[in-house]
Amino acid sequence: MPPPKPRRRAKKTRKEESIPWWGWVLIVFGVVLVILIFVGSLGMFDASTKDILPPEFTDSKEEALKKNVALKEEIDKLTLLKERLDRRFRIVYFFVRIALVIVTSISIYFESVLLRAQTLEDFLNFYEFSIIILFAMNFIAFGTIANFNDFIHLLKAKIENWVWRRNLDLPKQIKNKETELTKLG
Repeated sequence: MPPPKPRRRAKKTRKEESIPWWGWVLIVFGVVLVILIFVGSLGMFDASTKDILPPEFTDSKEEALKKNVALKEEIDKLTLLKERLDRRFRIVYFFVRIALVIVTSISIYFESVLLRAQTLEDFLNFYEFSIIILFAMNFIAFGTIANFNDFIHLLKAKIENWVWRRNLDLPKQIKNKETELTKLG
């Protein structure tokens, strides 16, 4: 039978339990630094977290819940307003496009009446003729197709401004309220 293995000590020696000399230097340096800051500020340094924390964290539970509910209601109200304005814009812009189609159709109709078109081929020819006339009018009024495209975008922007008026920053307001709600939540 082999001899038993010697057991290791479970207890640490006093030297292993003590803090090294550089640890004591750091502790003393930290205490001296705190004292110097306090003396340097002439006792005016306020270490309380009252000014550091936002007001949401200093509110009572009832106030926080009340603010949370109010923010949710405001977000719902702003979202509903945004949806209504989007719907109104889509309707108005749809009718503007319909008006442009009607103007084109009326021009085709008057060309066919004035030039007495009777067959489908004549109508198609007059339609091509009306497109050429519209391109000529576009070139006279706007210059190039790119300028006409810019005019269409400008028309869309003006209609959007007319519909949205005072609520142009509504999506930004909704986003800000939602981030505020997540900060509270």
